[in-house]
Amino acid sequence: MAHKASIDSTSSDATMEDLAACFDLYDKDKNGYLDRKEITIVVKEFLKADQSKKKLSKSEIDKEVKMFINMLDTNNDNKISKQEFMDFFAKHMKQEKERHSE
Repeated sequence: MAHKASIDSTSSDATMEDLAACFDLYDKDKNGYLDRKEITIVVKEFLKADQSKKKLSKSEIDKEVKMFINMLDTNNDNKISKQEFMDFFAKHMKQEKERHSE
């Protein structure tokens, strides 16, 4: 991934700025949403970064994209808003941080 959001224990504002910048990086048409094409790029980047994953077929990638949309698309409009993206990853990062501090 070209820009990874980092967990900053001293400032959640910095983390939110990182998440917003990450979203903006993938929002290629700058309409404030990630559509299926843009989400496919995000999923491929995540899969590329995960060295434990084997190279997936197009149908497997499509399945991952659908799962990603289902997890983040809280209003079921088949696209991801910046707020949905930030809410999901902020919650995920908080859970990870809590799990590692136990």
